[in-house]
Amino acid sequence: MRRGIVWMTVMVMVAGCSGKAGEDKVVAGAMLEKKTHCFGHSLFDLPGDFYLMDGSSGSFTPAGMTKASEKVDVTLVSSSASEQGFEQHMAKRRAEIALHEKKETGRLSADHAISNTVHLFTVNKIEDAYTSELHVLLGKYLLALRTDSYKNTYAAAEKRLADFAAQMKLGDPAVKGGTGYCMGEVRINGSFTGESSMASYRSDKRADVVFGIEHDSFAPDESTTLLQRVDGPNSVLRKFDVKNHVLRKGELQVASMKAQEWLSWVVLGDGEAKQKQYGFALETMRPVPSPAQPHIHLELDSGQPDEKGNQHANSLSDADAIALWDYVSRSIRSRLP
Repeated sequence: MRRGIVWMTVMVMVAGCSGKAGEDKVVAGAMLEKKTHCFGHSLFDLPGDFYLMDGSSGSFTPAGMTKASEKVDVTLVSSSASEQGFEQHMAKRRAEIALHEKKETGRLSADHAISNTVHLFTVNKIEDAYTSELHVLLGKYLLALRTDSYKNTYAAAEKRLADFAAQMKLGDPAVKGGTGYCMGEVRINGSFTGESSMASYRSDKRADVVFGIEHDSFAPDESTTLLQRVDGPNSVLRKFDVKNHVLRKGELQVASMKAQEWLSWVVLGDGEAKQKQYGFALETMRPVPSPAQPHIHLELDSGQPDEKGNQHANSLSDADAIALWDYVSRSIRSRLP
């Protein structure tokens, strides 16, 4: 994720396609209704009109697994699915596999409905290499679990997926002290030596505003800090000579961890196409990674296209952007007891 490191450079490159700027809209008053979200082992608050976008993903290495291929990748396909939608998703996925199937590669070797809400696909990628997919409807959540296997060990891979799926439950995002790794309302229980995820949150009322978050329990800090990557002598902004205005930068405490934040904006385009866009980022720093001391990277971007790709002008003023950012970033706290 980490769009905050390069977002202004990307926007400069596409500035000629930006839409006409609109008037600033006050958002502070709309933050009275909040909703608590859970991601990883952390809780944070967003205004009530923001929701978790489909496509959120995670990666988990079960305890005892030592090979990179043994990790389980999870994708939130839909957060508003039904059994009918589940069947439609299976038909779509089956067609996608068939589209790329060749005589010696990508062959569908297993297509098995385990129940009305669980379906297994096994794809023979090449020779003795396989990708196993378990698609699960959990309440209204449709999730796709994937893992790889080699030397014809797909049976063990499919058991790994089944064991993982059995540990997925639904829970209230606002509950502190609960167990499991959160991806929204989905709780993934179990013991893992690697667990990470990323997600985006949007609002229909503020179609141009996107919050992005990534969470990793065990990843060490990067060798360069957020501020060094964004504002240092070798930063992308300096490399591409991006003219940005810094509203705030520095260190703070987030969920009992040291962190850095960078709040900045640029004006892109010319004439009527000119518009202001915000790019805020926050990143935790901790010497000893753990579920209680996770890597958290949070971003806010404005002036973004909506989910259908339609361009929207920035809807925030400086005061509104900072208020919205502080409202969310200062609410981050550990979910662990």
